[in-house]
Amino acid sequence: MKNYHLRNFATLISYMFSAHLVSAVVYIFFLANAEKQYVDALRFDEIHILLLVIFAAVFVITMPAMLVSHFKNSEKKMNFLNATYDGGDKKVAVITALKESITVFAANLTLQLPMIIAFMFIGYRYADASVFETLYICDMGVYIFFGNSIVGGLLIAALWALVYFLSTAFIICPMWGLGRIRRKGSPLKPEEPEKDVFYRHIFKNQYKIFYVLKVLLISLLISFAVMLVGAVILGAVISILGDLGRRIFFGLIYTFVFYKVHGHRRDSSYFPQEKKFSFIKEAVAFWKEEMIYYLIVFGVLAAVCEISLFIPSLPIKFMGNNIVTFICMFLFPFYGTVNVPVLRSVLNIAWALCVVLICTVIKSYRGHRKVSRASRFRR
Repeated sequence: MKNYHLRNFATLISYMFSAHLVSAVVYIFFLANAEKQYVDALRFDEIHILLLVIFAAVFVITMPAMLVSHFKNSEKKMNFLNATYDGGDKKVAVITALKESITVFAANLTLQLPMIIAFMFIGYRYADASVFETLYICDMGVYIFFGNSIVGGLLIAALWALVYFLSTAFIICPMWGLGRIRRKGSPLKPEEPEKDVFYRHIFKNQYKIFYVLKVLLISLLISFAVMLVGAVILGAVISILGDLGRRIFFGLIYTFVFYKVHGHRRDSSYFPQEKKFSFIKEAVAFWKEEMIYYLIVFGVLAAVCEISLFIPSLPIKFMGNNIVTFICMFLFPFYGTVNVPVLRSVLNIAWALCVVLICTVIKSYRGHRKVSRASRFRR
């Protein structure tokens, strides 16, 4: 507990700074030239939309990553469990979330402070921004939208704090409570491993949507990392492939990553298999248990991608992708190849669902086969 709030503040600052740094690098390599072209054509409205999209993308990616880190923080979890040893989970959850959200608000506003002051004097220099200004490119869209960096900075910090408060109070703290061994005055009972408690509730569809979002987010981030790190090595392979071949190639990278990420702590199948593994029964059980949540997420993302293709101001940068479809490129590899509205979204959703289903069933089969082989040597 010593210096907890100071350490927490520094940790949150580091997370947010990393998000600013990554967004600046992506902007320099993929979007800076598009902004210059818009400036030359005096299309400033398109630039403002682009900057707002960057802000939304950074927020949507960074916030879940920070919440996952918060959930896995053993010190924060222990503080909550100790505070609720006598009960009062909801009250303590709200107080805990309020303290965390205030720290998030202060950390975000502190990080923005240099740019808030700079924007008041120099504004935003289109296509001529310094490295310092580019570091805050993910905040610039909100500053410009309100025409005031103070208002924009406060609203950004308030948005971070609000989402953090709601997520901590109504998702993270209740999930921590699932792994509680006992309360004061309760009878002793055999200790259940935290992993088993977590998956016992997950497989009962409690918080399942958040588990699905977590798996997809981690898979996408790793896929982009593989693409960036292996750009030099894979460049020769990509260059000799056609447009459709390159899209399928990136789709296969994501398939491999998703296979490794999904259920990496899962030791059992979705259907209680006997000696002979049934692929059909496993697929049906998975559909009822988890697949429906993937369908919901893919449907929402496909709708966003479909709408973005009707916005001419969004720049096309890579293999016919705009900024939105580029972010979803690994999930939906066929935007830009099939140009029929709605049909392209259906095709991409079908691809994404097939990837999820095949990877999950194969992993269940391998786990069942491993257990079956091990049981032969038991006495």
